[in-house]
Amino acid sequence: MQHKFHRIFFLAFLTMAFFISCKKKDSTGDSVDDKVKDTTLSYARDIYLWYAQIPASFNARAYADPDKIMQAIRPYSVEPGFTSPVDHYSFGMKQVDWNNLSSGISADFGLGVFFYSSTDLRVKYVERDAPAGKAGIKRGWRVTKINGNSSVINSTDQNNVTTVSNAVFASASTAFTFLKPDGNSVDITLTAATYN
Repeated sequence: MQHKFHRIFFLAFLTMAFFISCKKKDSTGDSVDDKVKDTTLSYARDIYLWYAQIPASFNARAYADPDKIMQAIRPYSVEPGFTSPVDHYSFGMKQVDWNNLSSGISADFGLGVFFYSSTDLRVKYVERDAPAGKAGIKRGWRVTKINGNSSVINSTDQNNVTTVSNAVFASASTAFTFLKPDGNSVDITLTAATYN
């Protein structure tokens, strides 16, 4: 266990040193973004539960960021007895983003949702100082459309849940249509922002 702790500490230190010392491009012509993508794949090949199932030809540089890389790796999480991949939750982010998230500094909408029933998506919470709070969105409002699409809230199948989750928690901007308790409908587009 102590060996594993030292290894994780060393990798964290190495990652921080890497980010501090990197320039936009190095002598090989690789950008910092490309190195981050390569490092993400390297870590996944080392510690991801289904590391052996990631194809040798997987090209991490074809994806926008560490989280998109991990989303692309998830389909390889195949287990005997299951008809579809079992990993729906692994994610990746840069150390600075993780530090901000861990410190309560977030760049998102400040909005949580839940399915009240399989065809009824509701606002679960709103952070007062976040974009959702500043837009006047309230807990309990019903979400009737996301990005103009009402079909994603008509069932809780895995594809719809993933689409809703990505739109609410992992998008830079999303258009919502809400049904308020008074029966009025309102369209609000939220743009992710940093807040405490």
